Order: sequence, then C-alpha cells, then structure tokens
Amino acid sequence: MNLLRRESGFTLIEIMVVLLVLSIFIVIASSVRISADRELAETFETQLSQDLHYAQLKAITDGKYIQFQLLPEERRYVVRMGTGESGNILIDRSIPDEVEFNSYSSLQSFRYTPIGNTNTFGSLRFFVNGDDLAFHFYLARGRFTIEK
Repeated sequence: MNLLRRESGFTLIEIMVVLLVLSIFIVIASSVRISADRELAETFETQLSQDLHYAQLKAITDGKYIQFQLLPEERRYVVRMGTGESGNILIDRSIPDEVEFNSYSSLQSFRYTPIGNTNTFGSLRFFVNGDDLAFHFYLARGRFTIEK
C-alpha cells in the first residue's frame, strides 16, 4: 500500500496546461512563418516594381535605351543601359528561393526607349509562395499593371 502512495505522476490538469502552452507556441510559430512568407512576396513585388520604374525613368532622363532581362536559370534579373550584353549594368538582383518563374510568361526581355516607351508587350509571371503574380506590360506607353 505504501508503494502505491509513493509513486507520483502528473494530474490531468497539469498535462492539459502543458499541452495548452505547447499549442500556443505552435500557433505563434506558424503565424510568424505565414507573415514572413507574405512579407517576402510583398517585398519581391515592390522591389521589382521599383526597379522597373527606375529603369524607365533612367531611359527618359539619360535619353538612352535601357534593357530589362530576366534570367530564370540564374534566378536573377538584370537592368542594363544600352542594348546587348555590353551595356553598363544598372541593377543586378537575385530572385529569392520562394519565388519561382512561371513558364507561361510571354516576356523575358524588353527595352525602354529613350522616351520611356517599351519596345514590346507581354507578361512576366511568377509563383510567390504558391500564389500567382503577374506584371503585364503594354506596348509603347511603358506602363505595366500588377495582377495577384
């Protein structure tokens, strides 16, 4: 009889409190991860948008051709002044691992003319954390829209 009383264990309430605390930690960790993924998507979209606007402004202010080139195999994009591979590199950015190039994109390279127009039209498409992100370019006006 004394042996049974000496054995101690956790009560049901103690186990439930520990499980509650662990559940709270798991919920917080998953919400932080989801927030980080959303922030990454917004950061990529904002950065690419700003780089495109900068390239267009640079073409207008310098009166030169500016070339945008997406290099999906190398996971980066490059903005060059001038045409061809010999142009001065203005921007060379890597694409985060969470961002994937969508093979249905109709555009991987285009130029801004000295007056800020584009020389072609089409779409740059990406998957950001499984969600679609598309930049649609319109011929001649140098404008683009973003579709999520």
